[in-house]
Amino acid sequence: MDFTSKKREREPVSINLTSLIDVVLLLLIFFMISTTFILHPGLKIDLPESSVEEVAQEEEDIVVVVTPDNEIMIADEYFTYETLYEKLLAIKKEKPESKLIIQADETSSHGAVVEVLDDAKRSGFTTLSIATKRRE
Repeated sequence: MDFTSKKREREPVSINLTSLIDVVLLLLIFFMISTTFILHPGLKIDLPESSVEEVAQEEEDIVVVVTPDNEIMIADEYFTYETLYEKLLAIKKEKPESKLIIQADETSSHGAVVEVLDDAKRSGFTTLSIATKRRE
């Protein structure tokens, strides 16, 4: 028996990265296009400052805006204090898992924010957040 190893010449190993780079670039383009940016054009709100960490807003979250003039707005539609409860109740029936985010201007009255909180609690929202901006 011959146990001597015969030296075979091996081809140098090389990895073709072209297809991997193509897939990564396609994924990058896909995520850039499919990402939605939530903007509220035409509404200037100065949020109060806070030092707590930011929480990401999800698409099904309902945003209630309290303007400096104590007007209440949901999705670019103004509501009075009387009609806010019915709107929140309808939203809660349509989207029972949604969370409520209150974006109140720092110059709006405390009473207006409490009114929104009260209507949100009566309509069944259990998860409420008050939006702030990060303190510098």
